[in-house]
Amino acid sequence: MVTPTDLVKVRMQAQGKLGPGQTKRYKNTWAAFKEIIDAGGMRALYVGIGPTVKRAAILTATQVKNIKQINKQALNVGTFCVILNHSIEVLDIYIYW
Repeated sequence: MVTPTDLVKVRMQAQGKLGPGQTKRYKNTWAAFKEIIDAGGMRALYVGIGPTVKRAAILTATQVKNIKQINKQALNVGTFCVILNHSIEVLDIYIYW
């Protein structure tokens, strides 16, 4: 369920940055789901599932690898996880849109 909602979230966030004179593609969340399904079927909701799963695996691995080290160096590891996850999130935006 996460990938379809992530896809809709990213697309709706992207339409928030439209220039003057451009109209929004989706009126609301449900309209976005309907349009995506109408255009590409249920499979269209899972575009980008590969990178999403990889992002989750990388994030989990970086967080769980050495819990004692994470406790000792929370700031350094936390910053690393945020930077890594943000970089992968940016790639997701390009894949979803």
